[in-house]
This record gives sequence, structure tokens and C-alpha cells, in this order.
Amino acid sequence: MRWVLARGAALGTFIGALPGLGSSVAAFLSYGVAVRASRTPERFGKGAHEGIAATESANSAVNGANLIPLLTLGIPGNVTAALLVGAFIIHGIEPGPRVFLYDAVLIYGLFTTMMLANLSTFLLGNVGLRLFAKVIQVRGQILYPTVLLLCIVGVYMSSSAGLAAIYIMIAFAAIGYLMRKFDYSVVCFIIGFVLGDTFEHNLRGAVTILYRDPLGRVLEHPFAIFMVCATLVFVAFILVEQARTGRKALADPSVEPKT
Repeated sequence: MRWVLARGAALGTFIGALPGLGSSVAAFLSYGVAVRASRTPERFGKGAHEGIAATESANSAVNGANLIPLLTLGIPGNVTAALLVGAFIIHGIEPGPRVFLYDAVLIYGLFTTMMLANLSTFLLGNVGLRLFAKVIQVRGQILYPTVLLLCIVGVYMSSSAGLAAIYIMIAFAAIGYLMRKFDYSVVCFIIGFVLGDTFEHNLRGAVTILYRDPLGRVLEHPFAIFMVCATLVFVAFILVEQARTGRKALADPSVEPKT
């Protein structure tokens, strides 16, 4: 469990340091990594402690890491960071590298406040754990309609599309139900859906930059070489793991392949 928490926190910190991704991407990526790394992946999706620890540790780590691009480059990483940028500008503070020179007291005060907030969250979680756990004792006849109502209200209030946003939510709920029914990976779909626009945008930029001499330009930068090698190793690891799981499934029909 400690390794799951550490891995989720590290992944959440890395995702949080990248502008524009946010906690949802970190949570789903951490969950997917936890499923693949687990020796009993069939337990996931049924309340496995490792799945909860992986998603929540990554989700919590994103908030602090979002300050990295905000304070160093002036680029907000999510909605909360964007609101913080607005507050800075209102008070005449320009986010970026110079903020450490001209407003160092404010920045260190911000760091101290975040550490105290994390400590308070830890203490509150330990004290109220038994009370929070009683949520799972609520009957489904009460819980499901309440969650559905909150989803509808949240989608309607947060979107300018009006009723169309609710119809889109219902359509994706139907897609999720069908994927569950036919045993497709919902996590992989969500990761691809969330990251698809960012991936396409960056791919177009990379193709434009590397148009005339792609291989030569990549080999000029050590970090680019490292990322290409890391990607190839990661893809090879997934293929080997799937092949190994497939052989185990053929030998033992009770073994479910990892998704």
C-alpha cells in the first residue's frame, strides 16, 4: 500500500507540474498504472483499497504541483490556479520568475499555508474517518437518485449549453454502461478522451517544428532522446505484460487479462 501511495503521489506531482492537465488526468492515469502493476487486477472496480489509494494520492498531489508552472512561468495548471492568477493580478502581483524576487514573503507564506492545510487535512481525515465511512451505509434507493440529481445540476450550472449538456451527460452515461456490459476498459477511454485534444494540439506543433528534418532535430536534444527511449520502453513493457498475461490465461482460464 505504501508503494501505491508513493507511486500515485509521484505521478500526481509530475502531472500537476504540466500545465493544462489537472487532477482528473492524474487520478485516472494513476488508477491505470495501479491496475497494470497489481497481481490481482480483477479486484479493481469492486472497491479495492489499492485503487482508492492510487487515485486519491495522485489527486491530492496535483494541487501543490500546480503551483510549479504558475510561480515559475506564470501559467496556471488548472481552474484553481487560474483563480489564483486572477487574485495575484488584482493585488498587483505578476506571476512568474520575478515573483520570488519582489514578493518572496508572500510566496513563502503561501508555501507555509499549504503545508498547514495538508496537515489539517490529515488530522481531520483521521478524526472523522469513522463518520465519513458511514456514507457507504446509505441505501442505494437514496444514494443513486441523489448522485444523479447532483450530476444533472452540476452539469447544467457549469455549462452554457443548457439542456444540451444534460443530454450529452446521459449519452456518455449510456456509453459507460455499454462499455461495462461488454467488458471494455472505461479508464482507457476516459484517459484518451481527456488527453486527446492536448495530444493532437502538441502533435501538430511537433510536426510543424520537425517538418524538414525530424530525426536530426530530435537527436539534437538529449531530453527528446530520453523521452523517445522511455516511450519505446513503456510500450515494450505493455506488450510483454499483455503477452505474459495472455499465456497465463490460456494455461489457466480463471486468470483475467489486465485492461
